Amino acid sequence: MDQYTPCDCFNYNKRACSGLAPGKVNFYFTESVTGCRTYLPNDIIKVTNCFDPDFNVTLVNTPVNGSVRTNDEIPAGTTYHHTYYLLSKPAGSNPSLVILPNGNYVFQGDKSGMYEFETRICFQGIILNCPGSNLVIHVVNSFSEMQNVVPNTDIISTYENEAATFITSFNDRCILAADCNIDTSKITIVSYPKRQCWFKYQR
Repeated sequence: MDQYTPCDCFNYNKRACSGLAPGKVNFYFTESVTGCRTYLPNDIIKVTNCFDPDFNVTLVNTPVNGSVRTNDEIPAGTTYHHTYYLLSKPAGSNPSLVILPNGNYVFQGDKSGMYEFETRICFQGIILNCPGSNLVIHVVNSFSEMQNVVPNTDIISTYENEAATFITSFNDRCILAADCNIDTSKITIVSYPKRQCWFKYQR
């Protein structure tokens, strides 16, 4: 297996490999007796994220609709379970969250703050131990909080030497204004990859 691929092979008797990160995978096989090496075609396997966290913003005691399916890559027959885990909430709050099998949901929170849930995504034929994905909803009180924008983490994948374009403010929410812009002079890169890369920001 190529040393730069985002996967890890285990149990060689069964030839099983597990993807560790998104990317394209290259393999080669080495005969144990002669040492001869055989290569498979380049990028024969593509590892992708199945589902990414979801985000939303609403006001206190104001219902908000959304979908936890919007940025997922899932096979046909996948359903979103109506049960979920409440990971965190503001003290003394009593939130309401209803999730439909197609991923659509309705949420309402009675106190300002951050609500975090873990939803269950069940593939066809699997009803137990379904994988989870996080849903974070910020509830704000625009009359008492001097908060102009609620930002959300952006997730994007690309390949080596391939450009990727995305709008960083697409999933952020403005509270006290109709539009929010990014101050590109205050962008900080907190973690660098092993190889060089460049960033160009869009508002």
